[in-house]
Amino acid sequence: QDACPRDKQDCVCGLLRKTWNHDPLASTQHQASMASSTAGMEVLTLNTWGLLLVSKRRKERMKLLAMALQGTTADIVALQEVWVEADAQLLIDACATAGMPYAIHFKSGVFGAGLVTVSRYPIVEHGFQCYASAGDPAAIHCGDFYAGKGVGWVRVATPLGHVDVYNTHLHANYSHKHLAAKSGSNTPGDAGGYKVPSDAYAPYRLSQMLQMAQFIRHCSKSGSCAIILAGDLNTKPDWLEMGLLRSLLPELVDSWEVLHGESGEAGHTCRAEGNTFESTRQVPERIDYVLTTLRPVDCRVALKLSPAGCSYSDHFAVQARLEAQGSSLGSGRGTLMSPTDLVQVKVAPVKSPLSGSTGAVVPKPGAPATPSPPLLHIPSSILSPTNSSGIGVALVQPLLGTGAFPWLGGPLASDASGHGGAAPSPKPGRRAPPDMSSRLPAVMAILGASTQLVQQGVARNGRHAKQRLAFAAVCLVLCLGWVGVVAVTFTTGGSSSLLDMVPNAVLPTSLAVLLAPFLSAFAMLALVMGLVADFTQQRVLVSAELQMRMLADRLKTEGL
Repeated sequence: QDACPRDKQDCVCGLLRKTWNHDPLASTQHQASMASSTAGMEVLTLNTWGLLLVSKRRKERMKLLAMALQGTTADIVALQEVWVEADAQLLIDACATAGMPYAIHFKSGVFGAGLVTVSRYPIVEHGFQCYASAGDPAAIHCGDFYAGKGVGWVRVATPLGHVDVYNTHLHANYSHKHLAAKSGSNTPGDAGGYKVPSDAYAPYRLSQMLQMAQFIRHCSKSGSCAIILAGDLNTKPDWLEMGLLRSLLPELVDSWEVLHGESGEAGHTCRAEGNTFESTRQVPERIDYVLTTLRPVDCRVALKLSPAGCSYSDHFAVQARLEAQGSSLGSGRGTLMSPTDLVQVKVAPVKSPLSGSTGAVVPKPGAPATPSPPLLHIPSSILSPTNSSGIGVALVQPLLGTGAFPWLGGPLASDASGHGGAAPSPKPGRRAPPDMSSRLPAVMAILGASTQLVQQGVARNGRHAKQRLAFAAVCLVLCLGWVGVVAVTFTTGGSSSLLDMVPNAVLPTSLAVLLAPFLSAFAMLALVMGLVADFTQQRVLVSAELQMRMLADRLKTEGL
């Protein structure tokens, strides 16, 4: 049997990372446990709060989390905000000790996507899509724009059949405020009873929800695989973003809501009571989810307090146990969206280090019978295969931003691997599409409110672009003025030194005069790059707005 050593784990383009099972005996035991375990599967998701130099007690917490994962009963672990490579490998190794030897570390942008998915069962295919709407490049204190956030997909060969697991982290909501809405009303413009967020980043989250739903619909469009969506969605169950997701993918159910909705248990995962890193004055929220087409039989908040007396993260984990829906794992159709030919999943055959087999090849999907306009289309002329070159933006250092754009890696940066000889998946029948005729008014209201918010984001982004353009013009005038002064001074022979231009000046003033042209040029370059980012984000938001309008128009004529 071939083994892949630790120092040769990087795969094509450096966008993804995989770990292999090195122990033949462990592999045999693992395959035996797969054959015998048919009761269901457990999924755990946690935002690890692993920001370098920002997160409190990061190294200590990562070691504590690794110890906790070594004893977990989960079969699938979805982690977010794993920004440091050493932390990712530490957690992957800990999961391997717990019998989960298959892992993917999704990479994107300058700081990475921060997503790690680990499985007890073989990963037969995987892919990753960066979110085209990344946020405001000037919001350096937030960092969302530079993180390269997206959604990672793995197809896992489980005893229940092939299961598509999606791991994601959406743009944060920093104000946690929303507009007043007539709760329960389904009248147009009222968001279908959902609360409308009032923060400036809501249009980006809505755009990301739209793109994520399209990606899920494409990868799982055959309906032969169950779907699990886990991660930090940065939205509460009654907020508009969740309403949009439920409208686009109505077959997904919220594990916590199914099991605890009637009891009124809050299930807070962020700003939660008892979290040692959160203030008790903040309003607790449930923004971490396990959404699925499987049947939830148990769901709980996990990984609260470590043996050291501190929380594992500023979030609590969510752990759910899932079982098959009767005799079917199919995800059904029941959705507003049909697949488009935009997202092309390219899966290459990879030799398995365990069995010598070759991974399956997914053919390039053809165009749908009724072509629909591309969703969040980014022209290929601005794509780069490595996320390390091309147009970029950073107000701190221009070169730092060249890999920050999620769209520099393309709408989809994907790779695949065959991790072990996966047994052929059963061919379950399709589940009947849910009856959505009664939901039409609510869905129309949700789409209407979402479109209005994205439209506001387009207008706000346009104002930001005008402001940056004005500042860039000022910096250009300063640079040209300084160059003119220097040119006149030297051509007339009046000075041979720049310092002579500021007689009787103290050293700090002289240095300021010397640095002024360089600072102006630097600011102008950063602002121009910021303009490029603004125009790109503008294009993405406009595309999302048009897509929502077209969905609403199609609903009026065709229904759900």
